[in-house]
Amino acid sequence: MMHHYKTRERRSLATYFAFKLAPLIQSVCADTGTNPCEVAIVPVPPRPEKLRSGKCDLVAALATALGVWGYQSVHVLARRSNSVQQKTLARNDRFKNASQAYYLASVGAVPKRVILLDDVVTTGATLRACAEILKQAGAEVVAAAVIAAD
Repeated sequence: MMHHYKTRERRSLATYFAFKLAPLIQSVCADTGTNPCEVAIVPVPPRPEKLRSGKCDLVAALATALGVWGYQSVHVLARRSNSVQQKTLARNDRFKNASQAYYLASVGAVPKRVILLDDVVTTGATLRACAEILKQAGAEVVAAAVIAAD
């Protein structure tokens, strides 16, 4: 299913993945004493070149699908143009690349409590870099949610 979602861009699978992910997010909220209504989903942004080439933002599609369960998605992160694709890098290089690839796109709109959302985690470099940016902006990163680990 992930192959169809990622490679063939089957956006319709976002609904299925959201159906599977929503109860886990609710559980994390309960475990951390967080009201699910008070947490915003922050999707990890794709490379701008990917969007310009006509491909879709699958993480944003997943964030939108989570809206059925009442989760608000807030797009406050951006990715720099011409940043190297993480999947092409060795493990150690991913941390350096990720720390330089993302930035806060919207200063005034950072929610107080957030859950980071990505589709696949490999080393955690992207999630770590994005979490650090959000923390520096004053957000509490309650958790990270992904639909697959590689």
